[in-house]
Order: sequence, then structure tokens, then C-alpha cells
Amino acid sequence: MPNDASQPPELTDNGTLGTEALRLSEARFRAVAESASDAIATIDTKSKILFVNRAAEKIFGYSIEEMLGQEITMLMPDYLRHVHKSAVARYTETGHKHMDWARVQLPGLHKDGREIPVELSIAEHLEAGEKRFTGILRDVSERVESEQKLTRQTARIGLLQNVAVASNQANSVEDAITAALPQLCEHTGAVLGHAYFLREGSPVTLIPSSLWYTAQPDKFAAFRHATEVLELQLGEGLPGRAARLRAPVWIRDIDQESQFVRKSECLAVHLKTAFAFPIMVKGDVNAVLEFFCDQHREPDDLLDLMASIGAQLGRVMERQRSESSLRQLSARLLRSQDEERRRIGRELHDSAGQFLAALQMNLSALMDSVSPQDASTRLKLSESLDLAQQCSTEIRTLSYLLHPPQLEYSGLVPAVRWFVEGFAKRSGIDIAIDIQSDLGRLKDDIELALFRIIQECLTNIHRHSESKTASIRIITSDNLLTLQISDQGKGIPLQQFRKVARTSGVGIAGMRERLAQLDGVLQISSDSTGTVVTASIPLVP
Repeated sequence: MPNDASQPPELTDNGTLGTEALRLSEARFRAVAESASDAIATIDTKSKILFVNRAAEKIFGYSIEEMLGQEITMLMPDYLRHVHKSAVARYTETGHKHMDWARVQLPGLHKDGREIPVELSIAEHLEAGEKRFTGILRDVSERVESEQKLTRQTARIGLLQNVAVASNQANSVEDAITAALPQLCEHTGAVLGHAYFLREGSPVTLIPSSLWYTAQPDKFAAFRHATEVLELQLGEGLPGRAARLRAPVWIRDIDQESQFVRKSECLAVHLKTAFAFPIMVKGDVNAVLEFFCDQHREPDDLLDLMASIGAQLGRVMERQRSESSLRQLSARLLRSQDEERRRIGRELHDSAGQFLAALQMNLSALMDSVSPQDASTRLKLSESLDLAQQCSTEIRTLSYLLHPPQLEYSGLVPAVRWFVEGFAKRSGIDIAIDIQSDLGRLKDDIELALFRIIQECLTNIHRHSESKTASIRIITSDNLLTLQISDQGKGIPLQQFRKVARTSGVGIAGMRERLAQLDGVLQISSDSTGTVVTASIPLVP
């Protein structure tokens, strides 16, 4: 076969085609090859290029003259050349193919040294008894770039979704950042991630946190120690620059940054690229996340991604602050409510109670002054004394219910027993009490919360359940106190129970709020056999 582009390879070697037919066949091949947009090349068993078309010039950057007579490996990256030669030799000897000849994607090598993704199809034929291999190579750079872009976009969307889910499930900003750090490291190729926070009350000082992620904690222990004692001012160091600019900062080569804070520590553990982005809340920087890579990395589209993640985490911080403010307001309202109950209880006991006591004394004195013969007057006085006594008893009971003095002076257990005894008499409900025998005094706010929950639950049982029995159980285990109140009534109707599960109603909401102030939780289960309310409170030693 001729070694130039003007002569195509012969298609047969047995002389069955006549000269004219062969000429026409060659002309057709040449026309097809030269008009093709894909590269076409023919090689022998020594990998020598025997034919190549014009399209190969565009794809690989070499001229036809530069390629003819050379080994096809010139168009391959170094790491594939030995593989190619071994595969051709093996096939020539055994007929065994090492890959699919119909279509396979491989990297090609451009004259300027860059790799090109190409799609290769191979056909074999004989020429003068010698094996020839013709390959059609298509430049699929645009397709591969589109696929890579789609893959990056999919990964980006997945990351944003994962961070959003983790943030919404997090109980605190710290939990949200802890969940985000490993995902950001995985997506960006970072080997180390860390959070700096703006010092409370100082808009210019960044303080290091204990929030880190790395798969190699021992390797970066010294770097971590150096960071955790390093406070930065606005504009200082990587986090300070991101905070001052209110935008992501990318440093491709740490070694080339003469003013890079912690440069020696980074180079000691072979960190090469660093980047950071701020977490903003209503336009103000509240924290900065910083990351480090052990390979040089380009930002690509990561700057926009970091800005999106920063805004997302900023919304978490804003939500957490709002919830914190709401909890503080709720706590103040509950304290005000309790203080008002205490005040009213004392007023009833000290003023109305004293007035009634004086009234009773006056009625008794009046009774003594009335003649025994005036039976009608004495009867009315006696009835008035009884009414005054009942009124005095009711006011004293109401005063103690508003603020039981036993709770303050004797503790939860005596106060509960006193309350349950009186409630059982007033309601006719048989109430069993099971309190852990060694339960001593608890913190005042815990005792008050438990007492109010018991009050609320027994009141609900009396009003709604139609149960004739109820039980109260208080136990502690592993620094967790559990209060369980149950009845054997008709349960809560399904529709109403769904509302209760969403904290519907002042009573339920009040119980939840009291427990929330103590990091406790309230659980309610109900069916046709009764209702169980469980309150759990962690006991901090």
C-alpha cells in the first residue's frame, strides 16, 4: 500500500478485482476518507501509520506528512503506548482482542501535549497477505465535556440537597456545620475542613472552633493545634480575608502566597491549595469555613457553589437565632406566669384568707351574743359560719394550687402527694403514685415543670377521658428523669390527636415549652384503651 494520502489502501489481495474496478474502489475510498469529519488511519502490525486522512490533522494537530511512517503511538499518551504495543503483538499471535473493536473511548494525545477524548472503532483487513488495521477516531471532547458538566451539576445539586436536609434536621448551627464539613470536603477534594466564628460582641475578631473534618486526624494534629490557638482579625489570614470581602477566597498555591498565615504549618503537611467562604446572616458575616487540599486545585465553578452553601448555612443560623429568641421569650413568659401565680396565691392567702378569718371570728362573736331562744337568727348565723369556713377552705386550696408552698419548702414528692390526695377527693378518680424511693430534691425549675405537667394532665383526664383511674410514675435512669402519666379512658379522637401531635392547645403547648426550657421532650400516645403522656428531662450532674 502507498504511504501517502493520495493512495488509499487496497481492499483485496487476491487479484479478483480488475484494474479499472480497483481504481474505482480506491477513488471511492479516497473520496469518503477525505470528506469524513472523523480521523481515519491505517497501520500495520508494527503500528506504523500507512494512511491517514485530513481530519486527523484537525484532531491531533500534526500534518499528514508528520504522521505518515511514524508509529501510531505518537497519538497516544505515554501510559498507553506500551499497552497498545502489547495488545497488537498478542492479537497478531493469538487473535485475542483486549478490548471491544466496535466502539471504545480512549484518550488521544494532541501535538501540543494535551489529552483528547476520542471514540475509536477498528476494522481489520488483509493487504498483499499482510494484516492491516484501520481505525476511525472521533473527537468526543464536546460530548465528554457536556457529560462532565452534567455530572458536576448533578453532584452540586446533590450536595446542596444533602446540606439542606442536614441543616433542617440539625438542632444547632454547630450540628449543621459538622454535617456539612465532610460533604464539602468530599465534593471539593479537600482533606481538611474547619470553622471559624465571629467573636460575640466583636465584629472584627474571628475565633477558631473545635469543629473539624479530616479522614487523617493524626497527620494534621499539629496543624489543628496551631489553628485552635490562632485568633484572626478581619482581613487577616484566609478566614479573615473571606470575612472582609464577604465572598469566597481561593488560593491555588499556598507556597506562592508570601503573606499566608500558617504557611509553614501548611507546607509541613503538604497542603497546597486553600479556600474559604463566609456564612452570612442578614448581610453580616457570622462564621467562615476554611478548607485545605493536598493537591493543586482550580476553583472551576466551586466559588458559586460555596456562596450558595454559605447562604444556606446562614439561613440555618438565622433560624436558630430566631428559635433561640423565641425560647428565651417563652421562658420569660413562663417565669412571669409562675411569678404571677405565686403573687395571686399569696394575696389570696394573706388578704382574702385573713378577711374570711376575721369574718368567722365576728360571726362567732355575734352567735355568742344571740339568745338561745332566737333559733332563727342562730340558724342563719350558723349557716353563715359554715359558708365562711367553706370559702376559706376553697381559697386556701386555690392559693396552694396556684403556688404550693410544699413544692418550695419540701420538694416535689410531698407536693405531688398532697396535690393528688386533694385532686382524688375532688374528682373521684383513683390515682396510683409510683415515685422512685431515692428521688431527692431536684432543681427548682425541674420540680416546678413536673408539678405543672402533673396538674395539667390530671385536669385533662378529669375533663375529657371519662377514666375512673389514673397513674403517675417518676423514675430516673442514666441521668434521665422520666415522668409518665396514664389513664384508662376513651383516648383522644384521631383528628384531635393529630392536632395534639402538632402542639395544638394551650395546655399541651405549655407543657412542651416548659420541657423545652430544660432540653426535655414530651411524648403523647393514645388509643381506645387510654392515653399515656411521657415527659423526659436530662439531669445534668
